[in-house]
Amino acid sequence: CEDSGETLIPSGKKGRSGFLIIGVAVMLCLAYVFRGAPTEQSVNFVLGDRAKDVTALTVAYEGEGHEVEREATFHFEKSAAPRVVHHEPRLKNGPYDISIVAETDHTVTLRRKIELGGNAISIEVGSALQ
Repeated sequence: CEDSGETLIPSGKKGRSGFLIIGVAVMLCLAYVFRGAPTEQSVNFVLGDRAKDVTALTVAYEGEGHEVEREATFHFEKSAAPRVVHHEPRLKNGPYDISIVAETDHTVTLRRKIELGGNAISIEVGSALQ
């Protein structure tokens, strides 16, 4: 066996494609692991024409275990509440029972079932305040 003096240098394509495959595999694993992680959701509470009467709005999100996972209260001066109250809770995607308590000259409590999935949802509240 004679040595021809030639040195073979790999082109690097195999190394790059292997690195790419490993990178994609890592990304898929991370996506799988974090799919159940809480994300910023977008929920709109529509008060409409009744917004002028609302002085406080309390919302509580109950998960499948029937425990409150997130709660928020918004306070407003008389006649200063917006027609749509926007909330961005950090919650996992999935089903929730939501409790909404609106304070006007009386208290109105609503319960709704919602499905959070990363898309904005709107919940009509104003019609219940009449």
